[in-house]
Amino acid sequence: MFKITAMLQRVQLKRVGLIDMLTRMASTNSTKVDIGGKKLGKEDFNEAGFIRPSRHALLHEKVRICGSQSALPEDYYSSTKKESYFVRHQQGFVDENITSDMISEPIYGTYSITYIGTSSIVCHSKLILEKQQKCISTCIVQVICVNLESRRPCPVPKLFTDAHSYAAHAQKPNFPDLSETLKSSDEIYSKKVIVGDDDVDVNKHMNQASYFKFCIDVAQSYFRSRPNTDKILTYVTPYILNGQLRGYIAQYFGETQRGDELHYTMWQDLKQDHLLNFEAKKQNNVVFRGQLDFN
Repeated sequence: MFKITAMLQRVQLKRVGLIDMLTRMASTNSTKVDIGGKKLGKEDFNEAGFIRPSRHALLHEKVRICGSQSALPEDYYSSTKKESYFVRHQQGFVDENITSDMISEPIYGTYSITYIGTSSIVCHSKLILEKQQKCISTCIVQVICVNLESRRPCPVPKLFTDAHSYAAHAQKPNFPDLSETLKSSDEIYSKKVIVGDDDVDVNKHMNQASYFKFCIDVAQSYFRSRPNTDKILTYVTPYILNGQLRGYIAQYFGETQRGDELHYTMWQDLKQDHLLNFEAKKQNNVVFRGQLDFN
């Protein structure tokens, strides 16, 4: 319940001021968040020693939950029982130098709200190595307030807006759109996956970070299932998949539950050789689009 960018896209975002604007706002209103002394373990890294994208997403989710709880008044959750929050857009930027030799160091987060609209909220979080005071990654997320009965967007509760009044009049940022359809020149691979017990959250819905886990699973299955002489993807290799992830973007369009079958499509635009694009459908309805940047 709780997407992925090429270096070119990141430059474009800087040009329109999204990163700079949100970073500036977050630096003035951010809150240090204790996430329980979380540390990275060996399972959080790929074979080359770089952090997996799903682990980044899970830790940022933890920061957002803990940060929100610390910023809101005590009576907030008892007075808002009909609303919940769904991630609509997610964009992360990963530090280039974080490897598995840093796994013993605790992590904390910083959290801030940089925009509040009628039904949408933009959160900004960072993961910080406690001893080195070094940022692992930054994440910008748009969250939609949803009525639990109608499953439709609804106004953000006044208690939430009041607690983050500094962001109530901020300018709404624009997130990258991943809705472009596949072109005949794209190189495509598809695979079906089943949502399991470990992929869902306490509300029995697929966790937003699990979509990233399946992206990597699908990419790895492509290399396992095809001989070296029968490759569809020209540039992306197992070496790249185990390399340093630079960034990620995700869009979430629907809810997915345990036991659901998802049809994942992975493709590559030959003009952007370090990007992998993903789309997941449930019963022919798109529930997720994502992009991983291995540049």
